[in-house]
Amino acid sequence: MSYFIEFLRTLFPDSTPAAISIIVTVLVFWMYKELRSNFLENSKSNQQRVDKALDIYSDIEFEIYKYLNEKSDLFTVAEKISKASTLLPYDLLKLFIKFKETTNESLKREMLLELHKDIEKEI
Repeated sequence: MSYFIEFLRTLFPDSTPAAISIIVTVLVFWMYKELRSNFLENSKSNQQRVDKALDIYSDIEFEIYKYLNEKSDLFTVAEKISKASTLLPYDLLKLFIKFKETTNESLKREMLLELHKDIEKEI
């Protein structure tokens, strides 16, 4: 840093332009550091959200698979999907709401099959 200050003093023999140049240079480096750290932090946050979504989608997909093979009950499937509703895309969420409102068992099974296929696509 001292080399840089000496370089600026040779460029600007008057102290006012040198001081302004030093301040601007320090601000530029500081802004670069802040922007870089924010970018890295956002990237890390996005990656964590994607990892969490993949875990939840996998759990839902497996629970639907168990239900379709009669190893689980409908309540457990609905509970898993409800807990993951904050991470579900709008289309899947709409399908799940229709699924909850449906009383016909055969229609529920078809909707679960469709939901299962859509979740596999998302994964």
